[in-house]
Amino acid sequence: MDLTNRFLPRLQSRGCSPHFLVFPAYTQSQLYSILKQRILIAHKAHSHGQDNEAEEEQEEEEQETDDKREEDESLPWFDPAAVELCTRKVAAQTGDIRRCLDLCRQSLNTIPTAIQLADQDDQDSPAAEQEEEVVSISSMSSLLRSALGSPYADALKELPRQAQNVMCIMAIVCNNLKDTLGESWFRSIYPDISKQFGLPPVSNTELVDILGYLKASGLVSEGKMFGRGSKAGVKLSVSIKFSDLVFVLESLNPLFKAMFAKGPTIRLAKFS
Repeated sequence: MDLTNRFLPRLQSRGCSPHFLVFPAYTQSQLYSILKQRILIAHKAHSHGQDNEAEEEQEEEEQETDDKREEDESLPWFDPAAVELCTRKVAAQTGDIRRCLDLCRQSLNTIPTAIQLADQDDQDSPAAEQEEEVVSISSMSSLLRSALGSPYADALKELPRQAQNVMCIMAIVCNNLKDTLGESWFRSIYPDISKQFGLPPVSNTELVDILGYLKASGLVSEGKMFGRGSKAGVKLSVSIKFSDLVFVLESLNPLFKAMFAKGPTIRLAKFS
């Protein structure tokens, strides 16, 4: 209920009409400027965190470096073209700076070596090798296709943890089988597979409810009936592309990254 609109006549009669403030979406240039500032601040704070005994002379050198970086439009950890691509895509959709920051964070998580290089106290590797480890425009483009191009990305992020676990295991099983799977069969193997991954157990009733929720959200699709009589069942498949699902879930929790890495080795033969 909007109480302001409900009591608007009384507020107007008393000369207390509210003033509405409209906050327009950020433009591409504004998004780029904010991102650039945040990245430089984060890099400077990271550098200070590595060496708390830095002297004033070193700080002056860092300031000069930052000034030169601002002049030539270079950025630490990122290819400037990758940041520009990110801001253009977000500006065309929502103009939300939070989305830009989240995408940049995810891009760094997908290329851990970019941060590992910054974490090294002694930078002995050549500058050319370091430049190869920054977030490139190709990696940012891949991220944007997965995060902004898939209609299921936000739905995956909003799922409860147990539902995310089920989606992860179902995707791994489907990918291993290269086929759809029977719902009753999946329910029978889920306890053992979740145990192999070290996940908390889920009762059969809870699993049925979770599968129903995933179907209703469109993340899981039902296929044609198969079998007859007591052996009849429904085929299930994951609606989202496997690579997109992997990317989104891995960005949410490192556990999912380990699960997808272990996925091809899980035991399924005895359940076939």
